[in-house]
Amino acid sequence: MCYFYFRHSDLTHLGDMLRRGWELKKQLAGGITNSKIDDICKKALDAGAEGAKLCGAGGGGFLLLYVPKIEQDRVRKAVGLKEMEFRFTDKGSEIIYADN
Repeated sequence: MCYFYFRHSDLTHLGDMLRRGWELKKQLAGGITNSKIDDICKKALDAGAEGAKLCGAGGGGFLLLYVPKIEQDRVRKAVGLKEMEFRFTDKGSEIIYADN
């Protein structure tokens, strides 16, 4: 298992860490990704994303992209997915909305 540490103000290597982590995760077992996910990741990276990683498990989850501000509109158009904003906190993950 790999752990990466970075300060909130220094995200210069986040894209590379996401991309390398995703490549390593895909090598762990079959079924971690499929052609649709791979195609979306490729479109995002080709459009200017610096990193992409599928997060979550068991048929649900989300695609985490790291995209420089200047490339965000181009990546949005290329992938055509619903976007959810987030921010880093010291608390870890918190549910802020539940649709049930």
